[in-house]
Amino acid sequence: MRVEEAPAANEVMPAALVEPVLEEGQVTDPDCDDWVKLEANFMTGRQYMVDGVTVDVYDDGMGQEFDFSSERRVCKVYVKGGPDTNVYTYDPGVFEDEGLHAPFNPGSEKWYDLSNIIFCFCPDEPVVEIDLSIVKEADVETVLPGGLINYTITVCNESTTTCEDVELVDDFDEDAVTVSNISDGGFNANGEIHWPAFDLDPEECRTFTYTAEVGEDVDPGYEVCNVATATCEGIHFSDDACVLVVAPPEVVPGLEVEKSANKEIAAPGETADYTIVVTSPSEEDAEDVLVTDDYDERFVDIVAGSITGGGAVVNGTIVWTIDVPAGESVTLMYRARVKDDVVGGTIIRNIVTVEDVSDFVDVRVVVPVTPAVREEFVPAEPFLPFTGGEAMLLGLAVLASAGAGAALRKRARTTRDRDAA
Repeated sequence: MRVEEAPAANEVMPAALVEPVLEEGQVTDPDCDDWVKLEANFMTGRQYMVDGVTVDVYDDGMGQEFDFSSERRVCKVYVKGGPDTNVYTYDPGVFEDEGLHAPFNPGSEKWYDLSNIIFCFCPDEPVVEIDLSIVKEADVETVLPGGLINYTITVCNESTTTCEDVELVDDFDEDAVTVSNISDGGFNANGEIHWPAFDLDPEECRTFTYTAEVGEDVDPGYEVCNVATATCEGIHFSDDACVLVVAPPEVVPGLEVEKSANKEIAAPGETADYTIVVTSPSEEDAEDVLVTDDYDERFVDIVAGSITGGGAVVNGTIVWTIDVPAGESVTLMYRARVKDDVVGGTIIRNIVTVEDVSDFVDVRVVVPVTPAVREEFVPAEPFLPFTGGEAMLLGLAVLASAGAGAALRKRARTTRDRDAA
């Protein structure tokens, strides 16, 4: 779906947008390739038209002046009056202007009366066709009250030129859903998700995602429809995705399932242990019961060796085939680790299904804040005076050291005396 906005008209000022340049003589060969000449016995208060150009003549006390409007962009206007010509040049071109006049007449001290007017049209600029494609998809076609819908929006530039400052807005049904896990810096503003403007080169695509949780009070049969719109240079491109809310399935007689987790919140890198209990309260055994658990592989990895009961991972789902004896229960367990790059506030919903019976557990991701560690100053132990026993031992050590020194000195003197003799 595409809607084009008409370009806004140039603002008209109380005087001509540009100052005229006096050109001597009458211009017969204007400096442009595409032009039209309006020549008449111009009278004040009259309107004149030629080739899509409308001219209104009036007198504000200084002689004849005129305003013009044109269906095509005008780049230059030659206004002949008296012996010379006033030339008005517009860059860029305009569609209208006012207060134009012929050269000044020094005799009357007013403008010369209009003789003829030449309008030069701007060269046609190459038309660049803006063509964006936008595709919005939901990961499910039906959803239970309280269920989750994951949306993906893909915007591609199929033009031959870069599309700058593309605006992407998603109008979701805020009466039926709440949104979370918005990618790429998008934010919720009163029922609309806005993403920061971005550029798209030719043939470049960008993908955006978010999650919507259907309200528990939404009635079955209600259709949740959200519309995404990408805008480039005033041209809008839209796509929608609708999901039908359905009633919870009837419980299959004889089989019940309950799922639980050992925690309600977890940080990136932490693990959560899940327990599934399948019960057959009937009087007959349930054989070859298929149990599937969608653990949402976007946000968690299954810890190797943690799956009990012979289950195996198949395309992001744990699959078991079990027998449940009559009147008994079978317990299945596994451990999941939250991926390191999961952002805070993410809701990880794991859904177990046993035939047509299902149950789910939500774990919310919380990024912990690590407090700064303060280093405490530990003073050195103070010097304590010696006890009596310590003093005596220290004194004996000093005497022993002194005695050893004296003996060594005496021995040295004896050796010198013997050598002298």
